[in-house]
Amino acid sequence: MKSKVVLPENICEDEVVDYLAQRYHTTPNRVVARFLEQEGIITTTPDEGQPEFRLTPNEMEIFRDMGMRPSAIEFTKQ
Repeated sequence: MKSKVVLPENICEDEVVDYLAQRYHTTPNRVVARFLEQEGIITTTPDEGQPEFRLTPNEMEIFRDMGMRPSAIEFTKQ
């Protein structure tokens, strides 16, 4: 069974997310995905060519304080 996590559209446009993307030399989408991975919400396989990084406990807390929670999780049959 596949699932889809739904987040606010503008989350990748947030200046904090953009700052972290620049800090880790990656994209805002990847920073958000890393947060969701570290929270145990999603699992992904590493992308070739993407730098491997982990958000610090403080950065994780910043995301939580931003209210970064999925607004929905949709499940679909394969």
